[in-house]
Amino acid sequence: MKAPPIPPIQWLSAATLWDPNVKDDPVKQNVPLLLRFVSERFMEELSTRLQTPPVPDLSGLIAVPEPPPAEPKPTPELKLYLPVHGRLYLVTARLVCQIGRESDYIPNTGKGDEVGFVVRRPRATGGEDAWVSPPRHDVEPSWLEVPGDGRKRLAPHEVLFSLFPLSFGTGERRRRLLMGLVPAGSRATFAAAKPPGDGKYVIRLVWHRTVEGEGPELPPLISAPSEPFVLAELEDPDAPHWPGTPPFHKVSQAER
Repeated sequence: MKAPPIPPIQWLSAATLWDPNVKDDPVKQNVPLLLRFVSERFMEELSTRLQTPPVPDLSGLIAVPEPPPAEPKPTPELKLYLPVHGRLYLVTARLVCQIGRESDYIPNTGKGDEVGFVVRRPRATGGEDAWVSPPRHDVEPSWLEVPGDGRKRLAPHEVLFSLFPLSFGTGERRRRLLMGLVPAGSRATFAAAKPPGDGKYVIRLVWHRTVEGEGPELPPLISAPSEPFVLAELEDPDAPHWPGTPPFHKVSQAER
């Protein structure tokens, strides 16, 4: 029996709100953004930027490699640090209807709609590994190769991290972004799980309809991958730190 079609919706980069070049780029328009914050009051900063006329612009928050490498590389590696280092990261994108003026799509929980994001590990030979956690106490979370095209399916028991909606005004219209807190503090857990990998990750956003809902089961709608990144260790000597506090690795060494 042929699966019913996905509703006419799509994932769009948040940058399509302020950058027409991204909106017209068939590759960049579907890429979720990683936002970096250096304050515990990040929601206030985010709200302020979204309400700034004439259009919301979060380009100044996009995560970039830091600190600048002593010898700049053609493609410097993006490393995400921990909250104890004074950094917090959100992944964000838009879920919109393809019909009309790209109005925001509100998930229908009554039909079993669910949105979230997954952490994937790109494979050197192509494809991706998914972070999975079977519902058994005697089975540890692990990495499992996603069968086929990683943009068209989820792995069995793949962990779906939470997204939350954030509404804001742009002119006469209300807009909506979906955001999730990147699990930057999970490096040790991810790295210790089998099979081993090279420590690089991407994030994809997911809409899917669960079979528990009233609607028919549908294939998931999965975004393009985010920019690849690595996760910092707790005592990373290059890590930044909260203003007014010493670097964490120096505090840790002094306490030994």
